[in-house]
Amino acid sequence: MGNHLAGIAPSQISPVETYLSDLPDIQYESSLGSTRFLKVAKCKTWEGLVVVKVFVIHDPTLQHQLFTYKKKIEDVSTKLITAPNCLQFQYLKVTEKAGLMIRQYVKSNLYDRLSTRPFLTCIEKKWIAFQLLYALKQAHQQGVYHGDVKLENVMVSSWNWLLLADFATIKPTTLPENDPADFTYFFDTSRRRTCYLAPERFSGALQTESQHAVMDVKDKDVLTPAMDVFSAGCCLAELFTEGHALFDLTQLLAYRVGDYHPTKVLDKIDDPRVKAMVEHMIQRDPSTRQSINQYLDQERGLAFPEHFYSFLWPFLKQFAVTPIMPHDDKIKQIKNSLGDILVALGAEDKDFINEEATDEEKKDKEKPDRKCEALIIISSLISSSLRALHFTSSKLDALELLGKLSEYVPDEIILDRILPYIFHLLHDDEPRVRVYSIHTLTHCLTLVSSVPRSDANIFPEYILPSLADIIQDEAIIVRQAYAENIATIAETALRFLEYSQLQGMMTSYSYETELATLQEVIQQKVATMFSDPSNVVKRTLMEKTVTKLCVFFGKQKANDVLLSHMITFLNDKHDRHLRLSFFTSIVGVAAYIGCHCADILKPLLLQGLSDAEESVVVAAIEAMTSLTELGLFPTHLQCDLLTHTSPLLIHPNLWIRQSVVGLVSVIAGLLPLVNVQTAIVARVQPFLVKPLLQLNREVCILSCLRPPISREVFDALVKSADVGQALSLLQDAQQQKIPLATLPSSLSHIDHPTRNLLRRLVGGGLTEENIEQLIKMQDHLTRLQRQKKATEAIRSSSQQQQQQLGLISISEKLIPTHHYHLLPEDGRIDGSTLHLSHKGLIQSPSLAMNEEWQAMFGTTEDCGSPGRAAENRSISPVDSETGHSAPATVLSSKSSSEGDKKGKIKCVSSCKKELESLVAIKCEEHLECVRKRRALDTLAWDTRLPPPDWRPRGHLMAHLHEHHGSVNRLVPIGDSSIYASCSSDGTVKVWDCYRIERKFSINRSKFTYSRQGGSILAITPCITTQSIASASTNGSIHVVRLDKMTLANSCQLDAEKDGYVVDMHFFDTGSQSVLTYATVYGTIVGWDLRAPEVAWKLENGPRKGVITSYALEGTQSWLVAGTSSGHHVCWDLRFMLPISTITHPRGAAVRRVNMHPKEGSWVVSAINGNNEISMWDMETQSRHMTLWASPKPPLCMTQPFNNSVLGMYVGQGDRGAYVLAGGTDSILRYWDLCDPKSSYIVCHGANDSPGTCSYSSRVVDGTEVIVESTSKPRTNPSAGDDMPRRGPDQPPPGHKDIISDVIVMNDPQRLVITSARDGTIKMWK
Repeated sequence: MGNHLAGIAPSQISPVETYLSDLPDIQYESSLGSTRFLKVAKCKTWEGLVVVKVFVIHDPTLQHQLFTYKKKIEDVSTKLITAPNCLQFQYLKVTEKAGLMIRQYVKSNLYDRLSTRPFLTCIEKKWIAFQLLYALKQAHQQGVYHGDVKLENVMVSSWNWLLLADFATIKPTTLPENDPADFTYFFDTSRRRTCYLAPERFSGALQTESQHAVMDVKDKDVLTPAMDVFSAGCCLAELFTEGHALFDLTQLLAYRVGDYHPTKVLDKIDDPRVKAMVEHMIQRDPSTRQSINQYLDQERGLAFPEHFYSFLWPFLKQFAVTPIMPHDDKIKQIKNSLGDILVALGAEDKDFINEEATDEEKKDKEKPDRKCEALIIISSLISSSLRALHFTSSKLDALELLGKLSEYVPDEIILDRILPYIFHLLHDDEPRVRVYSIHTLTHCLTLVSSVPRSDANIFPEYILPSLADIIQDEAIIVRQAYAENIATIAETALRFLEYSQLQGMMTSYSYETELATLQEVIQQKVATMFSDPSNVVKRTLMEKTVTKLCVFFGKQKANDVLLSHMITFLNDKHDRHLRLSFFTSIVGVAAYIGCHCADILKPLLLQGLSDAEESVVVAAIEAMTSLTELGLFPTHLQCDLLTHTSPLLIHPNLWIRQSVVGLVSVIAGLLPLVNVQTAIVARVQPFLVKPLLQLNREVCILSCLRPPISREVFDALVKSADVGQALSLLQDAQQQKIPLATLPSSLSHIDHPTRNLLRRLVGGGLTEENIEQLIKMQDHLTRLQRQKKATEAIRSSSQQQQQQLGLISISEKLIPTHHYHLLPEDGRIDGSTLHLSHKGLIQSPSLAMNEEWQAMFGTTEDCGSPGRAAENRSISPVDSETGHSAPATVLSSKSSSEGDKKGKIKCVSSCKKELESLVAIKCEEHLECVRKRRALDTLAWDTRLPPPDWRPRGHLMAHLHEHHGSVNRLVPIGDSSIYASCSSDGTVKVWDCYRIERKFSINRSKFTYSRQGGSILAITPCITTQSIASASTNGSIHVVRLDKMTLANSCQLDAEKDGYVVDMHFFDTGSQSVLTYATVYGTIVGWDLRAPEVAWKLENGPRKGVITSYALEGTQSWLVAGTSSGHHVCWDLRFMLPISTITHPRGAAVRRVNMHPKEGSWVVSAINGNNEISMWDMETQSRHMTLWASPKPPLCMTQPFNNSVLGMYVGQGDRGAYVLAGGTDSILRYWDLCDPKSSYIVCHGANDSPGTCSYSSRVVDGTEVIVESTSKPRTNPSAGDDMPRRGPDQPPPGHKDIISDVIVMNDPQRLVITSARDGTIKMWK
């Protein structure tokens, strides 16, 4: 028997690692077993651990046959690639020495899991059985049959997800029944001798073949689903019988012929439905067995709960399929789905989950005491991911989930499955995690109602030793959390001990011994907390747990341990909160200890009355009141306390007075009426305005109290050097009937400090009546003065020590910081990305797409922003060494060096994504600022300088008259040949200067927009969005695209609140595209065109007049607004605050405001009257230069000339700055600011007679004034009549009406463009 298998003897036996040399990506780790059929090894790759199965080729002729099997295995793996419960081979290779099969490594199989703690519960066994059947269903649906289903081939993850592995594609289907060698060779790799093969797979004849028996076992039959059903039934039987095998080979052969039946093993299955299903699955006749799908449908809602099908398997499948979800994302997904999980698994009702109630309200509701065993599966998923979490938020969420699930799972699961993972996080590096771990641990322990016998000593042997290091934790919040929960932990430990005593679990030690040991351990921890260096821990221990600890320790230890430590806290003069906590907590301790502690508490309470902090005094009085109500103070102690507290009825602090009144009413209510009249009235009556009988009523006492001492008098006495001396002087003066007003000067024998004290007392409102009350309050004032002096002395000494020992060196970095470079490392900036184009309109790809395409694909800005690209991803391939993002790659058989860099997946937390987005935004803003600053530094004011010696000659190039109303504004669009105009006729027109250059026969506008309505008063180009914005008198603002003149954006102002827009500008900050506009009611608003709401708003207010015009500074950090009252208000756009204001001496209205091209802080404004243009320095608030074209004396303050400048252009030429101005006199002037004599009139008005003008500069009141002097032309009437005329007179080229605006265009040549009130636009050369 077996001779044919040994016919091919190996010439050399080599270890398994010898055959792995052909796989350079694989690193051998250990051997998992070796048989004559296959050698199995665990190896490591850059993806993780894998299992390599090696078939050694001893006969070279077998190599060709291996390729056939390789193709067959690859077909099976391809079919099973979508089966989440099947684990196929991922890589196959045939070499000269061996055939290699590689799959993922899973640590545990089902056979090992059955004997591993914590042992599987009933619901977990059913869940694994369900998955096994589901895995076979997935394979059978693809036409794949396993052929070797056994516990060793059923892999189970740490969260009980089942994977059916090692499909027997290369193993024979039929085996000889009279020769066990084939079975041992192919199927008994574990040497357990268990046999789960279907009976029909054994044949009666011995199958022997020639020389190739190792692999050339020819299959006479093929695998069938019924064979897998039989094997699955055997696996289920072993699963539900705690590892008892159903058959070995001998028993199966006997069962095949009817000589054996596994009744004894089947009787060990407790669930009758499972037992019946297994019996049906292992029938000898394969035709009587049902399909896997039929068994699943048959047991739905019976052996297998309904939620396995409807919820649990679909929900858990998302964590098993590829790409594998990171552990942090698993916790987040479970937390988001917790409500659905509880409802689907029957732990909660749907109405309770959907109830919109607070946590406290839900806790108060009566919840059914139901245990949901199915949640054990969810808890296993959480605990399996817990140790691999990276982010603090994920760890906190995991603890929250464990605490929530603990409310529904059995007690054994809490102790065995949940507590160990909480203790793991209890030693996390993050203090917040440790704090939440303590709270979760305490919560879970309180939920345990029954203790298993195996966990009877869980507190002394596991929980308390694990908590030993927490009391010395370096983080204060961790020690504080432990102090907050120590009493609950002690109570729970005592409850566990009592439960063990009642159940008879204590055999080796007595209850008294265990209790003493437990109290000793808790006592050591509490004593350590009471001596903690942080007062926060002490306060938490007193305020949260001290009463519970009294019950735990008993009266004697509560007095010896707790009270003795608490008394020492009154010596801490630095922390008033600690002393306050003492008086707040002492009531519960004293109530438990009993009345024999009254003598101890009396001096402590009296010490609290003289505390320097009045809040502590209130707490001490309230503690007296509470202890008196509990009956802990005898009558004589009550009278003593009343003696010391009654003077406080005239204390300046209202809370202290009310607290004393409460104490008086409580004592009066407890004592008999005789004692009240003899003991209480005598002590209280001096502080009442009239006698009172009902001292047990607080309202009556409060209504009869004398007026309190003023705070000034009280503080002066406490801070004085000697309270007794001051009060004795006051008493003597009262006896001698010396008026208080003359007291400081009448006593000549007192020293200077005492005289000053008396002056302060008299000035503070001291009266004759107060002196008697202060004398009765002398003891309290003396103790309080002594206490404050001692406290100040201690504080001063401690401050000196801190100054000596606590020197902080700011030269070194004490806190690690992170920094990011907002500019590229080489410092270069790509000029192509500059938003503000100096070459005309920006050709953005996003603007070339229509709205539907932008909605589907987004704009190029969205695609290029690194912050936005990272918003919708939670994992990204990241280079572990450099931290830079790497492109995602498909897993392939590349070298390990490439895999190390491109294959690793790293989680990205939400805070890191937010940081990346913030850095991207800041980089964009910074780059934009740098680009603009460099542009301002390298370019002149105009984008392109004019030709040398350029000056407008006044040659009319074009006369345009399409507008039917006044042209209000002209604006150039970028540095192109296009400009726009707006008119009172409600239209916006776009013009192209190239039409003039090319000599078009008809000079018409390029586009017209007339859908806004009203009179268009303001217009501005929006360069970055290729649009133009216009404002109308009807309160509307329209943003129109320049390419199609279609509406891109709009807003409507409130007529009553805002009025309408008088001026508007646009600027780009890199992160914002802001359209600014000023309203008639005095507000300047910034509207981000990419956002629906207003970005910012400046309230100039109507007090300084109506805003007529405003201008933005070149760096867009400030603006200047001119008003109708002559004010120039400068606003800082960084802080949104007005920083300076300049007012015209005459208070004349500001018509127009521009920025000076050369002086950074200068503003050029056109003033109403005298054709005045003044230049102001907003930094020094002074006027430096004025242009004066008026017959009135320069800077005349009375009777101004009627003409004013309405439109002006301030530019920079090769010789310096210049101003082109036009106004109500229809004259266009050129003012040369560097050479005033070179100024001249470019064009006279059509109705004016030209005269001779000269320009001169003079200084008036410290201001340089350029004055225009005009002389009338000499006329000779006779000469005009004698000269013959050649033809009709040419019409004058000048404007016939008021010039409303002036601009200069650069393309295709230097042109001056003016507009007038009659609707005409003229272009000058």
